[in-house]
Amino acid sequence: MTISTKERLSLIFIAFLVAVAAGVHVYQFFQRPAPKTEPNPAPVAATSTISTDTPLVVDQPVANGQFSAPFAVTGRAQGNWFFEGVFPLKIVDGQDKVLASGQAQAQMDWTTDAMVPFVGFLTFSPGETPASGTAVFLVLSKDNPSGLPEHDASTSVPVIIN
Repeated sequence: MTISTKERLSLIFIAFLVAVAAGVHVYQFFQRPAPKTEPNPAPVAATSTISTDTPLVVDQPVANGQFSAPFAVTGRAQGNWFFEGVFPLKIVDGQDKVLASGQAQAQMDWTTDAMVPFVGFLTFSPGETPASGTAVFLVLSKDNPSGLPEHDASTSVPVIIN
């Protein structure tokens, strides 16, 4: 089978068009601007924490406010404070004795650097319920499954048991 000159020119023309189309596509690909990446938002100033440089905001309870049963804790924390969607909470007295413990639970996907809302509940250890009016500290700790001290972080909120 022989190809006529007309067919040969048609094939060359089609190959030329395919090459031009591919070249245009490659050119447009490399000229496409890089996707914009938003920088991580700065941590929101803490409303109830002692330190305002932590990536954590405690909405309830407020610092130096009354804290009563059911001992619910709400706020927002950067995703790296969570491991498997939780981080530890505790109430300690002035001598660092643990009076209550629990976990804060992420309310959305925690695998992010963004602020993630959380809710936590605390229960007193048997026989450890302090008297009404007792000043204690709510301690929120970054979950650190590695156990390495350089990954530890926590913040304390002074509260009064009601």
